[in-house]
Order: sequence, then C-alpha cells, then structure tokens
Amino acid sequence: MGPNQYVISSMKAAVQNICSRCTYPIFYIDHRGRPDLVATALIVSIGGVVHLITAAHAIKDRGNNVSEFFIGTSSGIVEIEGKYTVTEANPSDGIDLYDIAVVELSENFVSKYDLNFVSEKIICPWEFLDTSFFVFVFGFPSSKNKQVKSLIKNEFNSFQYSYAGEVVKNKETFFRHNRLSEIHTCMTYGKNWSSNKPVHPKGCSGGGLWIIDENGNTYLDSIFIEYYSKTDVAFGTKLIHVLRMLSQSDNKAEG
Repeated sequence: MGPNQYVISSMKAAVQNICSRCTYPIFYIDHRGRPDLVATALIVSIGGVVHLITAAHAIKDRGNNVSEFFIGTSSGIVEIEGKYTVTEANPSDGIDLYDIAVVELSENFVSKYDLNFVSEKIICPWEFLDTSFFVFVFGFPSSKNKQVKSLIKNEFNSFQYSYAGEVVKNKETFFRHNRLSEIHTCMTYGKNWSSNKPVHPKGCSGGGLWIIDENGNTYLDSIFIEYYSKTDVAFGTKLIHVLRMLSQSDNKAEG
C-alpha cells in the first residue's frame, strides 16, 4: 500500500470508528424558527464528566446567548443545556489565543439524547508533533449544510466532511498568524497530493484535528479554530490546554 492509500484508508477507518461518533453539528434558530448550522462540536468525557467542546468565536458571534444554541442528535435538533465557559481575548492585544468554549453536560442530557463521546485517553499526549504524523480535520462545513438541504421533508440531515493535510512546524508560519506552537497545531489546508481543493471549512470550527501515527493509532489533538485562505493553513488549539483549563476551573470551584 502506497503512502497516499495509507492516508486515505487510515482516515476512513478513524472517521467511521471514532470521529463520526463523537462529533456533532451546532445550530442556532433564526427569526423564522429554523435551524442554521454555525459550528461543529466534540463530546469528550474528562475526569468522568462529559463535556461539549467547540470554538468560542462561534458562540460569541451570536451574542454569547447559549439559550439560542442547539445540537443535532439522532433524536433531532435539541437545545443545549448548560452554561458555556469561554476563553477571552487578552486585553492588551485583543487576541484570544485559545478560542475554546466548553459546557458540562448532565448525565440525564447525555442519556436522554443518546449522545456518544470519547474518553480523554484518546487525547494526544504530546505537546509537539513529529512530522511523520498526518493530521486531518473532521466537521460539518456550512457550504455542505445549507438550511434548505438540512431540512429536507422537515427532517434533520447533515453532511460530514474530512480533509487530510500535513503538520506545519515552520516558526515563521506561527509568527505570521499570531499563534504559538506550544498552544496550537498548524496543518496545511489547500490543494494536496491528490490535487483536490478542499471545501471552505466555515462551520467546521469546533471540530477536531485528529492525528494518526505510524502504527495507525488515532488521537484527538486539537480543536479546529481558524483557517487562512491566503496561506492555505489552518490552526487548532491543543486539547491538553482544554484539560488544564477545566482543571483550573475545578480547583477554583473547590476553593
């Protein structure tokens, strides 16, 4: 099997067995009472507590009103219960390096809507990736989930999408986009070895950046947060920082 076939077959297996089961579309309800896709979310069990994780800018863009946000499930589109904890921009430069929103889901909510999740054991344990890994994004692009298509015969439909790229470690790339290699993972997002141009990733924000190592093991590395069309790169916030954020939040609550 050639390297390209290995990438394709490994990604398909990961999507089918892992990614698609814990990745969900996020909607808000428009003025006509119809759902419009705004982001992607992952559901991960951390420390025995189930959390929904997405990109903070998708929430802030809608006025930070969580009551207007819904998740697409096997039971249909249902309102998300709980309050989001979101990272904030640094007052000195107005940049939110993390761009993460997290909500703790109750056991009742998870059970009622039969939500699937992955455990924290699948989170990539390494701060820095070796270039031998390949990375792919998985989510729900807005261009493939137009409102008219998502409500065929008034039933909920959605289109999932994955795209494989290469890990970018060039320091200049991080500096140019005001990102830090210790916080973010950068991947190529443009025409690849197959000459296929990927769809615009709007709507995939909050989805996962997944890596597969040389042994075929799949890890959840980052939360997809942004894409730059002029340089054909995309960035994600490493999940280890989400773990630290939740740990700090728990410590404050106990205090």
